[in-house]
Amino acid sequence: MNRRWRPGHADRGRSPLRRLFVLALVALVIGGLGWLYGSRLVAMGRLSAEVRYLKQSEENLLREIAALRERLDEADDPAVVEEEARRVLGWGYPDEERLVLIWR
Repeated sequence: MNRRWRPGHADRGRSPLRRLFVLALVALVIGGLGWLYGSRLVAMGRLSAEVRYLKQSEENLLREIAALRERLDEADDPAVVEEEARRVLGWGYPDEERLVLIWR
């Protein structure tokens, strides 16, 4: 008679191989879930860093746009136009003489 409640016969139905298989299966499921959610956390961290970078870039571009709009508002002033023509294009009046220094 093999009754489970009798002393010495309680462990006969469960083999160590079956326990090892169940333990391996549980470890595989836990590892898979950890990998799945861990990779999502890593991706979320990367995306949040990218969002911070893009927000900073947007702020810089908005500042640059505001500065360019201010320069555009000043462009109607003849003194500003003359100064830019002299600085950027090297223009001047016909009666002006330029001195060019060449260093060797």
